[in-house]
Amino acid sequence: MNTSSSTITLASRFHQGPISLQLVKPICFLIPLLPFISEEIEKVSGRGSVCYLIFDFLILISASLFIFSKSPRSSSIDQSMFVSALVFSVFVFISGLLTQTEADTFGGDKGILLLIHTLLPYIWFLSTWRAFPSFGYYRTIGMSLIAGTVIAAIWYLLNMRGLQAGYALGFWTTVSLSSGVNHNTLGLMYAIAVAMLLPVRMASNRWLKPLVIVFLTVALLLTFSRSAYIALSCALILLFFIKRRGWLFSITLILAIVGIMLLFPFLMETSLERVSYTLGSGSLDVSSQTRVLLWKSSLTAAVHNPVFGIGFGKSLAEWDYGLRLSPSRLIFSHNYFLTLLSQLGLVGFLLGSFLLMKGYLLSNRPDFGDLGVSVRMVLATVIVASFFGEPLLWQGTLLITMILLRFVSSARQS
Repeated sequence: MNTSSSTITLASRFHQGPISLQLVKPICFLIPLLPFISEEIEKVSGRGSVCYLIFDFLILISASLFIFSKSPRSSSIDQSMFVSALVFSVFVFISGLLTQTEADTFGGDKGILLLIHTLLPYIWFLSTWRAFPSFGYYRTIGMSLIAGTVIAAIWYLLNMRGLQAGYALGFWTTVSLSSGVNHNTLGLMYAIAVAMLLPVRMASNRWLKPLVIVFLTVALLLTFSRSAYIALSCALILLFFIKRRGWLFSITLILAIVGIMLLFPFLMETSLERVSYTLGSGSLDVSSQTRVLLWKSSLTAAVHNPVFGIGFGKSLAEWDYGLRLSPSRLIFSHNYFLTLLSQLGLVGFLLGSFLLMKGYLLSNRPDFGDLGVSVRMVLATVIVASFFGEPLLWQGTLLITMILLRFVSSARQS
């Protein structure tokens, strides 16, 4: 009797949809930890990609639970965003399959995996059309993501190779990074967490918020990711204008972050060295030169294939401007929007850009309050970072973005 009752209760919970919602929290918690877990698996077995496949499987399970949930339409999706996400995902799927038949692609298993990693967050977004929680649930999701990011930052700082520093003119000059983890990915994750947390009011444990912001800011600076620096700086400027009535809060916040930098002169010096490579009066560093040439290659490819692009995952080797890189290194433009324009043409560029911009505009609803400001800051951080890389072609950042877009795209909120 008890077993039957438990079975009925579990089935009832499944049909009402709480299992699908509960699964979103651990998924968000895992996202910042993925690079580190993958790195450890790679060291032990040489199969770090298994970590991402398991994560893809979790996304698929979450999407399936939403699809088969029998709960009522408590929060229907904005039709224009649903249609654009559907058309965009189908377009990417067809383009990716056609491209895999050509020789100069990110081919084989890697090409298929890239396609799967890119499509699954869109499939998750589309699967939630029947029901999704009210915007208040965003706070729960956000706290899970921030908690995972804090643990990832601790993991990162503990596994650095040490402060291999030279002491010159009173400044520590170099800091070694952990191997195997992309510093731009880490920097953006820390920037997203800071941008998400800043506008949110804490009902309790208010002392914890500034501590987390300070800690994540230090971790962000230690990644030496210029794109993350710029993205978070733009988000702070946005917050200043949004909170212009509370200008004292914004100024205090900016001064606090500058103070953190000044408390770590060796950190400030090294971070400025990274930025000066780009802003200095001399020639650009190799990384910046490569980006500029890749942007030129992408624009040239887009001019020759304006409507549908050269194909998702196809190399820019035909327009490499003397880069002489391997075809796999010429897949991405180090600019998400130029990658869309070159690989998917105007059709893909407009569809992908529309989702981001429409979501950003929808987050401006007055009834969203500070949570809407939080979403706006995160989206602004991701959009700015996308001008210097492809964060939305990594399934972790892409899924975070799609979750936020799902919250703001709800036509009705409780």
